[in-house]
Amino acid sequence: MAPSYVIRFYCSYLQIKLLKILAVLGSGDKQASGNMYMVLGDIFRKGDTASNIGNAILYECICCISSIFPNAKMLDAAAETTSKFLKVHTKFLCET
Repeated sequence: MAPSYVIRFYCSYLQIKLLKILAVLGSGDKQASGNMYMVLGDIFRKGDTASNIGNAILYECICCISSIFPNAKMLDAAAETTSKFLKVHTKFLCET
């Protein structure tokens, strides 16, 4: 494996693990959740939907948002990302 691939894989793996930890920490805690909104928003803006690992990170971000204290902007971003994902992948499902 190329070193850049290994680094990218482990960074992505850590991102997913950190999102799972954030989901637990923010569950029912308004203040902790409030501190997470900016980070989660950055993930949605910079998320890579062209790769499987990028979709996995966005999926974990959506799971995190659904677990923490609700925020209308974050829920809208999660719904928009889910909608985009379904539009792209429904096309492939219908072709088979």
